[in-house]
Amino acid sequence: MISRVSSFFNNSYSLYDFTVEDCYGNIFDFSKLEDKVILIVNITIIDAFLEKIFELQTLYDKYNKDGLEIIAFPTDQFLSPSLTNPQTLPSNSVSNFCQKYNITFPVMEKCKVNGKNQVGVYRYLKAQKKGPLGLKLIKWNFEKFLIDKDGEVSGRFSSLYRLNKLEKNIKSLLFDKKKPRSVSSRTLNKYSNYYY
Repeated sequence: MISRVSSFFNNSYSLYDFTVEDCYGNIFDFSKLEDKVILIVNITIIDAFLEKIFELQTLYDKYNKDGLEIIAFPTDQFLSPSLTNPQTLPSNSVSNFCQKYNITFPVMEKCKVNGKNQVGVYRYLKAQKKGPLGLKLIKWNFEKFLIDKDGEVSGRFSSLYRLNKLEKNIKSLLFDKKKPRSVSSRTLNKYSNYYY
């Protein structure tokens, strides 16, 4: 996983400073996402979760022309070892999956979103918005970060938070003239800016 960011502890960098490799081996530069609303989500590419992938594709098709970008980071950190055997998921499995199911939003190469070898984008996002009780750990597949047009993390949403509920937040960031509040007291855990 490639990154221009030399230090994760330097406060001067932003999401737009990152470059990563996508599932086709091309460099994906986050600087091209300036002035966009961005939804970043960690996914898994097994058929049991196809419905969630298709929901992301539907959301992308609906709002991409208005400035929404969905960036997916495939990970196998939350699956059983039998499902993540290299013989089961070869290096080209992500790109093959995207082609097979006509996934058109950007999907990055397979990576880690937790731990010492986590991709830098996730280290950055988790530092911006912590999870329950101040924990940074990604708990499961399909946890989501919503980024506003200024590149700031507007909200962090659990795997259980449905996309049809999240759509309201996305529309607000895309279409509201004034900058919306990033925190909703009714839906947030009192310890963090984390949506359940």
